[in-house]
Amino acid sequence: GAFRGNKVSKLEQEATMLDASGEAEVADYHKLKLDIAQLEKKLMGEITRPERVLYNLRPGRLVKIREGGTDWGWGVVVNVVKRPSTGVGSLPSRGGGYIVDTLLHCSPGSSENSSRPKPCPPRPGEKGEMHVVPVQLPLIAALSKLMKSIPSDLRPLEARQSILLALQELNTRFPQGLPKLNPVKVTTLAAF
Repeated sequence: GAFRGNKVSKLEQEATMLDASGEAEVADYHKLKLDIAQLEKKLMGEITRPERVLYNLRPGRLVKIREGGTDWGWGVVVNVVKRPSTGVGSLPSRGGGYIVDTLLHCSPGSSENSSRPKPCPPRPGEKGEMHVVPVQLPLIAALSKLMKSIPSDLRPLEARQSILLALQELNTRFPQGLPKLNPVKVTTLAAF
């Protein structure tokens, strides 16, 4: 009886130690994920510096947009506009002097003058529409190597929706994610 009791308490001790080490590993894993996210953000900060990124932001370039906690997914660059410098009272944000008109998948009704005038991505399962949304340079989370030809007239809904279908097709063709562009490498080559 005593032997079995010892064995049980020894096993219980081992189980508690395993639990504790498991918790530590989970904590380490979450810390690593945060570190990676911060490094990616830092890298994108470098990549989206106007002198680096503008060369690659041609109409048709696929870009991933993230605004705070909102992930817009992939969109297509339509145009890049340099904003006139703002008045004395405002602080210039780094790279904020450029606006990238991007064709993005929006929640229906977010472009008309409804209760939600600010465009937002569609909720899961919601059928969205493609709209041209002005995006600040620092909100670009990634650039893809891929480019998509854009219809010359984006006013008809069908023209914009054709881009959505093409993007959805690319997402199924690249289940691991669209191939990303490394503008740091590209621009050093392009400089020659």
